[in-house]
Parts: sequence; C-alpha cells; structure tokens
Amino acid sequence: MRENRDSGMHFVAVMLVLAMIIPSMIPSPMLSADTGTGGSGAALNVVATVSVLQDFVREIGQNRVTCTALVTGMENPHTYATTTADRTAIEEASVFVEFGGAAGPELEPWAQDLLDSSDNNNLLVCEAASGIPLIDNNPHVWMNPENAKTMVINIENALIEADPGGADFYRNNTVAYLQSINETEERILAELAPYNGTKVIASHPAFLYFFDFIGFQQVDLLIDVPGQSPSAQHVSEIIEEMKEQNISLIVTMPQFPTPVTDQIEEETGAKSVEITPLIGAFNTTTYLGMLEYDSTAIRNTLAGSGDTGSGGGNTALMYAFGFIIIGIIAGVAVYQRRRKR
Repeated sequence: MRENRDSGMHFVAVMLVLAMIIPSMIPSPMLSADTGTGGSGAALNVVATVSVLQDFVREIGQNRVTCTALVTGMENPHTYATTTADRTAIEEASVFVEFGGAAGPELEPWAQDLLDSSDNNNLLVCEAASGIPLIDNNPHVWMNPENAKTMVINIENALIEADPGGADFYRNNTVAYLQSINETEERILAELAPYNGTKVIASHPAFLYFFDFIGFQQVDLLIDVPGQSPSAQHVSEIIEEMKEQNISLIVTMPQFPTPVTDQIEEETGAKSVEITPLIGAFNTTTYLGMLEYDSTAIRNTLAGSGDTGSGGGNTALMYAFGFIIIGIIAGVAVYQRRRKR
C-alpha cells in the first residue's frame, strides 16, 4: 500500500515539473510573416517600412509571402536612419509597402530616398495610406482601425498585382481579416463607451486618430517641440490647462519618454497611462493586439485598476496553469486507482 501511495505521489511530482517545463518550449509569436509557398513556388518577398504594415501583409499573404519590417517597434519612424541591410532588402524584394499618400512624407521621409537609391526596377511600390485624408496634417492614420481597413485593401491589391496566382487566396484572407478588425472595433468601443468624451493630454500626436475613434478629445500635447523635453513654462501651462478644463488623463508612449509626467500628476491629481502606436512595445505582436492593449490600458487606468492589460504576455502562464491542473487531476486519478487495488 505504501509503495502504491509513493508511486502516485511521484507521478504527481513529475507532472508538476512537466507543467512548468513544457510552456517554456512553446514558441512565441513572431513579427515576421510565415515563410512558405502554399504550393505556389517561391514565396513573394515583401519589405514594409514599419511593423504595423508588416502585420497587415502577414494577415493577407500568410504563407505565400515573406515580409520584413525596417522599423520594428521602438525606433522613431520619423527620424529612422536606413542601413546597408535595408538597401539590400529593397534590392531583393518584389513589393515595398510604405504608408505613402498624404501621410508618407511626414511619417517616413527616408522611404523615398531608399527607393531612389535602389536599382530594383521590378519593385512594386504599394502606398498603403493612399486615399486616407489627414486630420490637422497628422500622419498617424493607422491608429484609427477604419483607416486600417483602407490600408489592408490597398495592400491586398498590391499583392494580387505582384502575384496574380494567389488572387483568391489574398481576397479570402482579406475578408477574414476585415471581419477581425470589425470585431475588435466593437469590443474596444464597448469597453470604452462609459468614458466617451474624456479629455486627454497626450505626450505625442501619435494617438489623435485613436482618440477620434474612441470618442476622446485631445486637448493639448506635452511635447511642444518635437524631439525635445517640454520646457518648464510649457509644463506650467499644461498644468493650468488641466485644472481649468478638469482634465484627468495623461497619455504617454514608450518611444518618447516624458519625465515630467510625475510632476503633472502630483500637481493635478490626474492619472497617466502609457500605450503604444507601434507593434513590439508591451509584448504586442499584432496590430489588433496593440489596439486592444491600448484600449484596455486606458480603461483600467480610468477605472482605477493597476493592471494596464496583458499585451499577450500572459500566454505562457495560462499554458502553465492548464498543465498544472491537468497534471494534478491525472496524478490524483492514478493514486486513487492504485489505492483501490
């Protein structure tokens, strides 16, 4: 009897160890698109200026494309300095996806120089933001998912032009992805509906389109001169403005740290939240995951919760918890079965 009991307990112990080890062996999602051909020969080689565009390409092209992003998440796309590797990537690509349109010259001024220096005469250039009007000359159009739909369709058309054999494949994937965007929009709007009309001070103009989408009002910016910390005078003006208009939320981003936030919070009683306009920060790996992280972080901050969202970082913990429960149940079952013998 003692031997059976010991065997049962040993089994439970082994299962618990495996529950901790196995999740660490599960590969994390990658920003790069899946490689492969889908039975169509060599995969279409695509280069995108930023990771948001790369994600759109990945959703539409899946295993018919490979896609590289030049700006991967934490760099400043406005002032990005291209490299020799970037130029090589362009030379070897079939499609180059940039924002272009009215947004391009402000957002990615280096992209045109990169194209001008290329000898790749067969390169198809896709201006994903073509046809999207700007608000106050602000180029961060992708932060409104309604604009993202236009960009997805523009990319779909470019992939079909470059790879006509995959036309149906690209169209089907686009339909499915547009539906995912619609569902994400519904969740975000429902989540933030109680806070519609909230007035915001933002550290950077990157979120103007997102605020417009969720019904928030951006009153002013912490950074009055791009690339520089706000002056003491500007900080004082912001504090007075927040007091006069009863503004209780400050929105910052990791790509542009603003050390004066603590001072403003202390003097106004406002709350601050850090969100991101680019994939990669806060463990976000997709465009829709980024939007959901941002909306959840804002909601939790306004609701007074310290949790600013998972950003996809709790997946391994969920796996581990599941394996632990399964292991315990299996171990107890074995122990009870042997005990009955």
